[in-house]
Formats: sequence, C-alpha cells, structure tokens
Amino acid sequence: MYTKRTINLLPWRLNAHLQRCRILLFTLIFFSLTCLGCWLCFSYFTQQLNQTYQQQFSTLQQVQQQLTQTQNDITHRQNNQNTATEPSQAIATTRVAQLLNMLTQLPLMLGELYGLELRQPPQSSPSVILQGMAGNSHEFEQLHAFFNEQDWITQVQLLHLEPQQHQQLHFQFQLTLLEDTP
Repeated sequence: MYTKRTINLLPWRLNAHLQRCRILLFTLIFFSLTCLGCWLCFSYFTQQLNQTYQQQFSTLQQVQQQLTQTQNDITHRQNNQNTATEPSQAIATTRVAQLLNMLTQLPLMLGELYGLELRQPPQSSPSVILQGMAGNSHEFEQLHAFFNEQDWITQVQLLHLEPQQHQQLHFQFQLTLLEDTP
C-alpha cells in the first residue's frame, strides 16, 4: 500500500489562531480602556459643569434675595417717608382738570414724561413735580416756555437737569399752582 506522507500544519495553525486571539484580546482591552477613559472624562466634565451651575444658581438666588430685600426696604422707606411727611389734602378738581389738560398739550415730540407727583402742603400753594426726558435742548426750551406761559402756574422751578447720550436731557420741574379761592 501506498502511504502518503502529509505535513502536519496543526501546530502552525494553532499558533496563528492563538496570535489572532491575543491581538483580538489586546484590541478589546484597548477599546474597553479607551471607552472607560472617555466615560471618566465625560463624567468629570459633567460633574464640573454641574458644580459650576450650582454655584451660579446659588449666587443668582442670593442676588435675587438681596434684590427683593432691597426692594422691600425701599418700599418700606418710601411708605414711612410718605406717611411721616406732609398730610395729604385735597386739590381742587379744576386744578386737576387743568393739569390733565396741560399734560395732553405738552410739546414733547422726542421726549416723554415718566413721573408726576401732586403735593398739597398745608398753608401753602399746591405744587406738581414733573419728571421726564426731552429729546434735545430745543424741545426742553419749548417745554420750559410752555410751563411759563400757563397763567395758573405761579412758579416754574427746575429741580434737576441731566444731559444723557444722544442729546437727551432728563429733567425734573416743580410747578407751583395758583391757589384756589374758596
């Protein structure tokens, strides 16, 4: 009989298979460590962002509490100041009507009126404090002349004038009104 001699390739295949398994194992370990490192970095940055967010949130809450407290203090002081100062007295309806009519005729094109306070001190003429903003100096001069032309205003006193940007002027006038005769 004829016997055929064969070459045994099994140890070579076994070594190649073991080599591929080692490469696969090292690749899986490297990939796992890379994923773990990325996850740890992501967790660290997330934690840092959360800490920063919590710090900013607590700072914002403190500022809001301080703002609320300051607003309450201002309101309380204004209430105390208003009650502690002059007692309120009625202003004649005709004066109020004249005042409202005058407000509709103010020569303010670019400016605006943003504050009005009526005062009726005892033993004195009623007065009005007007606060606002004129668009330019010409408009302010027209407004001042308008107040001086009113015959029921006895005195026009400029309490505050502050120039702002873009030629705007913030003003505060005190207008003393003519006393009503009973």
